[in-house]
Amino acid sequence: MNYEIFETARLIARYLTGELTDDERARLDAWRGASEDRQQWFDRITEPKFAARKSHELRRFDTDAGWKDLSRQLHPRPHPRPLRRRWLYGALTAAAMVAGLIAFVYIPEKARPVIPETTIEAGGKRALLTLADGRHIDLEQRSGETVQEQDGTSIDVQADGFVYEQPADTTAAAPELYNRIAAPRGGECKLTLPDGSVVYLNAESDLRFPVRFSDSLRVVELNGESYFQIHHDETRPFIVRTAGIDITVLGTEFSVQSYPGSAEVLTTLASGSVAVSDEHLCRTLRPGEQAVYTPATGEMAVRQVDVDCYTAWKDGRFLFKNCTLEQILQTAARWYDIDVTYETDELRHIVFDCSIERCETVNEMLGLFQETRTVRFEIEGRLIRVLKPE
Repeated sequence: MNYEIFETARLIARYLTGELTDDERARLDAWRGASEDRQQWFDRITEPKFAARKSHELRRFDTDAGWKDLSRQLHPRPHPRPLRRRWLYGALTAAAMVAGLIAFVYIPEKARPVIPETTIEAGGKRALLTLADGRHIDLEQRSGETVQEQDGTSIDVQADGFVYEQPADTTAAAPELYNRIAAPRGGECKLTLPDGSVVYLNAESDLRFPVRFSDSLRVVELNGESYFQIHHDETRPFIVRTAGIDITVLGTEFSVQSYPGSAEVLTTLASGSVAVSDEHLCRTLRPGEQAVYTPATGEMAVRQVDVDCYTAWKDGRFLFKNCTLEQILQTAARWYDIDVTYETDELRHIVFDCSIERCETVNEMLGLFQETRTVRFEIEGRLIRVLKPE
């Protein structure tokens, strides 16, 4: 592959971040003016929605260093690591461009990868709230309404979730009532608890919580994945119980990933401080740290992580760094409500970096991967088959 592919993609990256020199702009204009197809491709990749996202992401990275790293990976030294096709994040937010240019410039039209026409749309704001008496409140069907619990608590059903408001008189004795909220595959929602804390519930997750917290503790139970913004209250610690551990806070922001059957429970701290404990040990986290708890062994480790990779979903993005295709598609399966099969186990372990809006179709995500020529996909209904490239 010659130098032109890298130089053109580098110029487009600098165009998106507003860093082109006059000479670079002239060279880019010459490239795109060489054919109508090139101009159409340039218009598509620099349209406002795409450009706004990519220019923001590219500014976070040294793209010139990214090109060097990407070049080393495409032209590796002898004895490369098998099946480790890592498209550096800085370069592809550059890499989606590089892969696209490779497909556009160097692959004949009839040989370019094509994602099947079946379109699988992204998930949306969907959840089911179960009240203490067994009544079910469907978020999509009841949006705009207000319902009441037996103790007088009002629940506003909004477009993106549920807001709890306790009655003005909370001194009278009230029964201990519990509600449960569940986001299905292909769903997510926002929950404002009676104390003002906010919970973002990801797909295929559920949360059990009291309609009124006690005077000494605020305890909720989680299965799945949530992001918590906890209202500060020194007199009442907030505890998330999941998979045999307690996550205790006073006021902070953090995410918990604890899907049934998962080998690990991940607690990632964005701000403040949390304590993660089971019957035998306790670890206190600082911002940027993640506790990794293994239910099968009771072991717990703490590591530094990029918090965005574990919280971007609440802001409407997928963000993966150094993740296997299996890890990426396992996460995507919950949001798009899809099933995935692999032609070979080797395909599961191809490593990618990826940043894409959660509102995009699954086809657009798969297209990024397929354009690297390391994998291809077939879609049948809601089944994705991961295949070796032709």
